[in-house]
Amino acid sequence: MVLLLWVAFFPRPRRSLCRSCIGRILRIHGDICSGEVLTVMAACDSGGKPVEETVAALAQWHYESGLRRKLRVVQNEIKRGTHLWQSMFQRGLLTSNEQHLLTESQDHENRPWILRCLAQSRRRRVNYKLEAMAEILMPILVSIMGIFVLLQSLAVVMPLQQLIMGLL
Repeated sequence: MVLLLWVAFFPRPRRSLCRSCIGRILRIHGDICSGEVLTVMAACDSGGKPVEETVAALAQWHYESGLRRKLRVVQNEIKRGTHLWQSMFQRGLLTSNEQHLLTESQDHENRPWILRCLAQSRRRRVNYKLEAMAEILMPILVSIMGIFVLLQSLAVVMPLQQLIMGLL
């Protein structure tokens, strides 16, 4: 009970619990962060800022430490001459299909649109996973609450039944 209250009222353990247990099972957290990066890259690319500078800024200022670390590695690999999208794929920030699509769109003007579409695809994937998880967890939670109510009602009724049986 104390553990549930601690998780409910303090955000840090709740955040770490969600990231470690639920997020690792469904890889939701990585999709959310990658989608945010793609959205920022699309906005900066449509504004005329080079994507490599956007990666450098995100590697320095992004709020998520794990993502910052990955982006720093990507930034260092870009400085060594590795292609941006290949490096992001190797770090797990892009899937192979996304990497291939962005590599093919390198010289086109529609790259910001592609980045936005990929970010929306990530968001849809996260929403689908969360809805599937809710579909699975809802009957389990209802069953647990039903068992709890059953035990409480038995705790009230059993002494009354014994009292009545004692009177007969």
